[in-house]
Amino acid sequence: TTVSKTSPRPKHPGLAFQVTVVVEPDGDEFHAYCPALKGLHVSGMTIAEAVKNARVAAQLFLECLIEDGDPIPVGVPLDARGKTLQGRWPKNAVHVETLAIHLP
Repeated sequence: TTVSKTSPRPKHPGLAFQVTVVVEPDGDEFHAYCPALKGLHVSGMTIAEAVKNARVAAQLFLECLIEDGDPIPVGVPLDARGKTLQGRWPKNAVHVETLAIHLP
């Protein structure tokens, strides 16, 4: 029998990112996504839970990009009122927040 060792995940000291999360109602739940991280969609029973799930997913998403040597996408930050250079945040959004993601 061959035993393979898996190396621990690499550490990324000092890496920090800002990721904007948009939360929209979705039936009895809330749908959260990060416009800059294509394909990152999560849900939660509350706005806070959807944002929390988005934070975890964004951290894992960024760690995987780094581990695979893929480029980190650059997003468009939104202010508290949802203003961007392109206009306002999505019409159905009930919450927009920019999260600070710190990789260990």
